Amino acid sequence: MVNHTFGKFQLIFGRRYSSRFGNADDVALTKRMWAQGFTLSHVNAAAVDHAINRIIMQQIEWPPELPDFLALCDESLAAGLPAPEAALKEIICRRGAERFNDDFVFSHRVVEYTNEQVGHYLHKEAEKPFNARFKKAYRQAVYLHRMNKLPPKRQALPAPELPPIIEQQTINPNCPIQKRMAQLRKAARSKHSE
Repeated sequence: MVNHTFGKFQLIFGRRYSSRFGNADDVALTKRMWAQGFTLSHVNAAAVDHAINRIIMQQIEWPPELPDFLALCDESLAAGLPAPEAALKEIICRRGAERFNDDFVFSHRVVEYTNEQVGHYLHKEAEKPFNARFKKAYRQAVYLHRMNKLPPKRQALPAPELPPIIEQQTINPNCPIQKRMAQLRKAARSKHSE
């Protein structure tokens, strides 16, 4: 895979490849390091091809360094998964504006799994530590998805039977909290009666 990558680099960059990598000994050492980087980062052939295509489309002028190339090998995009930024926006939306929407559906199971792992930290942590936690969890979810080891969705516990607080409780039609509580109680009763 590394030889394939460097062959593509030579075709794409021409003279810049020669000036970047120097003699054959330098190329051999660089290839060994890149092979180790590919192994540690679990980069596959599809991700490498995706990165090569991104180099061409973004018109990158010089052969990238290993960390830059690994960033271009973003497996989530190569596998057709949502980009990390889009996944983060979706989790923020679910934990924010859509938090009471019972019909909310995530765009992909990877995003849903990431939300299960780190979503509850969204309002508890500052942005920088949360972003680091999110990126780690998202990479883990992508890896599990690629290995077909992503666990199934967790089932929610059934709602408990909630008796009215007062037997003949009246509901103020103008109070949104009482309306919502009545809806929740009605839904809980209908689920338990089935």
